[in-house]
Amino acid sequence: MVNGTRATKPASAVSFGQTLSSLQYAGFRRLWLGQFGASGANWMEIVARSWLIYDRPGPPSCWDWSAPCAPPRCS
Repeated sequence: MVNGTRATKPASAVSFGQTLSSLQYAGFRRLWLGQFGASGANWMEIVARSWLIYDRPGPPSCWDWSAPCAPPRCS
């Protein structure tokens, strides 16, 4: 203690074990893993939609958005 205040460690002195110590709680661990999974699923959806739009045949005016599995009606 210096002048009645407690000295704290600088951020660089915090060990790696202290950084992950919050994962000892099951609820927080589930929350973190759930968010990680949801983020991964969202990323996969964005990639899949972009890929489908990129591979879509014909000009955009021929796309029938009400039936995405049907072939384009324009020739």
